[in-house]
Amino acid sequence: MSRYTRGKEPYAPKMEHVEVPESHVKLRAILFVLAILLAVAAFGFGLNSLLTPETGWKAVEASGSNSGEITLQYNYGAGAQGTAAERRQVNDVYSTALTQAEQQLSQAGNNTVSLYTVSTNPNQTVTVEPILYRALERFCATGSRAIYYGPLYSRYYALFASQYDEAAAEYDPARSSDAGAFTAQIAAFAQNPDQIDLELLGENQVRLNVGKEYLAYARENELDTLLDFGFLKNAFVIDAVADALTDAGLTGAVLTSTDGFSRSLCQGSFGVNLLEATDSGYRQAAAAAYNGPRSVAALRAFPVDSGDALRFYTYEDGTVCPPVLDETTGLLTAANDNLVLFGDGSVGDLALQAMQALSHWDLEGLSCLYSRENAVYCTDKTVEVSQLFAGVTLIRE
Repeated sequence: MSRYTRGKEPYAPKMEHVEVPESHVKLRAILFVLAILLAVAAFGFGLNSLLTPETGWKAVEASGSNSGEITLQYNYGAGAQGTAAERRQVNDVYSTALTQAEQQLSQAGNNTVSLYTVSTNPNQTVTVEPILYRALERFCATGSRAIYYGPLYSRYYALFASQYDEAAAEYDPARSSDAGAFTAQIAAFAQNPDQIDLELLGENQVRLNVGKEYLAYARENELDTLLDFGFLKNAFVIDAVADALTDAGLTGAVLTSTDGFSRSLCQGSFGVNLLEATDSGYRQAAAAAYNGPRSVAALRAFPVDSGDALRFYTYEDGTVCPPVLDETTGLLTAANDNLVLFGDGSVGDLALQAMQALSHWDLEGLSCLYSRENAVYCTDKTVEVSQLFAGVTLIRE
């Protein structure tokens, strides 16, 4: 301690006592209590927001293994049960059905009894799961033979995945004589029920009957993917998920795939964009609104973004190979840039009709929307068409 301060008392400020009126004390107490109540209310509101999911249209993210190609939008709060319980049930039903449908309808080998299992066990009775059996029932009921082009789909998947024109041409029947001969042979087998045909035996049992000639050809060429839902698989996956949601009483749903298939299970107004190719890429020719419940199959013959990288191949000369199969020849053929079909019920059935119509341009009796030669055509009076591109004319048929 300094010698100049030794012996002095430590400094302390002078304290003054001020009397606070009793009314101010009460006011302060009241404000304190109100602050506590406000904090409790804010905490309760925040906790309630966390525990009570919002109502209205929300995207549902599927858990488990899936391709990411199918999305679900669900209108929460319309059902009788609480929103939190509804959200859990929707997620459980959607996730389970999506995983099962994608696995069972797949041509990839996995631990599930799938379409691959049926393909690799010709002339044998195979017991499959209900989802696959129902999908095969739907397909066979249409009379389409597209499912029997399995070996050809495998070649086309390789074509779309090619990085160079030389590699792509090896799989392209329009540019390779070997590929053309293979395509013609598979088409001949696929169109002949005596050489390949599915038999549905009931109780989830199926049998793929394959003739001796085709069986020998398949073994010689190491073909095991005799069946394939092909470019329309996602449409049949959507049907399977829609069935599961409907069976559970969950109908506030709209299911959509990245390749243009959609199915709404509830009432409401929904939209679809009509895209068409241009010299520099593509443009939106028009937008259409339709009322649900309804199914939509929107096909196009050109890619639009990186998501289409494995669904199309574009040669350096501008030629595009589209995912549109001509069932009669096995060739990739699209007679127009686009085609949107509207229908009720199965979007798988509708997708088959759309592919057949786009490959042959036979639109008789179809509810459709398309564009060509600077005009947009619509044959469905219930569909509202708007946002026409400048100079584009709307024609109702």
